[in-house]
Amino acid sequence: MITSVEKARLDFEPMYIDCVVCGSVALPTSMPGAGDSSRMLFHCERCGLSLFDAGHVPQDLYEKAYEGDVAAASMQEFSLRARFLTVLQNTGLLTPPVTRKSLRWLEMYAEPGSTVLDVGCGWGIMLKELKARGFRAVGTDLAPKVKETLEPQGFPIHVGTVDQYPDTMPEPDYVTCNFVLHHPEDPVAFLRSIAERFPDATLLLTEGLYPNWMSQLGGMGAILPTAQPEYPRQLTSWSVRALSQAFEKAGYGRRKIYASKPSPGDIQLPLTSWVARLVSRLRKPAQRGREGVAALETTSEESTGKSGQLQRLTVPALIAAIRAVRLVKAVVYSGPAAYARMRRLTPAAALAVGIPDREG
Repeated sequence: MITSVEKARLDFEPMYIDCVVCGSVALPTSMPGAGDSSRMLFHCERCGLSLFDAGHVPQDLYEKAYEGDVAAASMQEFSLRARFLTVLQNTGLLTPPVTRKSLRWLEMYAEPGSTVLDVGCGWGIMLKELKARGFRAVGTDLAPKVKETLEPQGFPIHVGTVDQYPDTMPEPDYVTCNFVLHHPEDPVAFLRSIAERFPDATLLLTEGLYPNWMSQLGGMGAILPTAQPEYPRQLTSWSVRALSQAFEKAGYGRRKIYASKPSPGDIQLPLTSWVARLVSRLRKPAQRGREGVAALETTSEESTGKSGQLQRLTVPALIAAIRAVRLVKAVVYSGPAAYARMRRLTPAAALAVGIPDREG
């Protein structure tokens, strides 16, 4: 029995949309989405892409997310990572297995000292990994906050879209792009802009796949974080076939898709949020209730001193705790991951390597 609310919703929702990759008809799917519950999720049987009926996403969405002004779809993580990046980076927890595969590819095939541009560089996780391996790391992102944070650390950063990348910036030999393809409303146009702006650069793009092995484990899948698509953070959800077709339509004549084998490292726990809540509680300003300017100044001095003490005390403890979580993940999820590899279930992510078509 359809309720009046459900009927009204059906009256306004499209029964199909065009797939943004292959142009075929994408039909509503029962695959769960997350985030804005008013958005319907569609699936294209031809290429395997799942996509939201997105409408129009504000251009400043991610700029606001980096400032900490967006809470939808767990996007507070963008600002939280800035506060705890150093701690988390030292543990290696923020570098997914498929991103490490991308780095290994560069170490094998790229000349030492090559210039690598990371598109959608965020807080610089990939840039720091590249620099540690002897590459010249350059970044581009839509958020001015990224430039303010990373340029003092020695990384050249362009704020804006790829087609606005200035000639005064270093021309890359390689372009990396990690878990960004699900953000743009037109992912093929996004890839084409990279191919056209950097026609001599090989693109290494990592992207999550969904449904994946965690969502295919039956009862076990119910207790594993499956990273289902979240609107408006994730407008598309990818298959290997959809990635290959998107690369072809964008102008990457030669391409190769490397699927990442299921592993405990695929499990993404909300560590950033946990750490943020813990430290924010430990750093509550002392004597917050005092009134008057003098009292506030005294409180500020005391709070600063205590904050420094807490920093020295808690950072080693946090690193130890996060490493313990890594160990727990390796032990608890090794069985399901081994089973997924044995049954050849869908990997959680893939690395796509493409070389643009070159005229002549």
